[in-house]
Amino acid sequence: MVRFLAYPKNSISMNTSYREMLRDRLPTVVSFALKWCKAKNAWIEHVYENSVSIYSEKKNRNEAVRTVLGIGKLNRNFDFHYSITWDNLTDDEKDIWESIESWVHWFEKYWLVIFDSYKSQTDKCKTEDEVLTHIRIHNLSNFKEEDAIRFANYLLRCCKEYENL
Repeated sequence: MVRFLAYPKNSISMNTSYREMLRDRLPTVVSFALKWCKAKNAWIEHVYENSVSIYSEKKNRNEAVRTVLGIGKLNRNFDFHYSITWDNLTDDEKDIWESIESWVHWFEKYWLVIFDSYKSQTDKCKTEDEVLTHIRIHNLSNFKEEDAIRFANYLLRCCKEYENL
């Protein structure tokens, strides 16, 4: 579950489209994981179709969005596993969502470490290449070299975005 620095500052905007509410209020770290998996739009559609559109009243739709995002009255933590309606999925779809869920958990577990690495290196006025190398060597040593390079570049973009929230 995401409990730290979870929501972007712009989540207070008054966007009334339910899909946009899901997009805008999704915890930042989860958003990074879904973007890495190229699954953010798929997650939004899945949640909307299975958890929001099933209600006809606006009040119930709003509460459904808030509950899924962990900003409801009773549920105050985002839980990716809970956001997926597993009963409606085929075996292949379950495999895909389980893989995505593992990336969400990876980001939840390592994001602050990665961002701290980034901040410590940029505070020392290191070049972008030095920061990338540091992240790759210290945080992505279990990855294949070409995957680590690609992932480190993505993480660097995420760190810059996170820093500007």
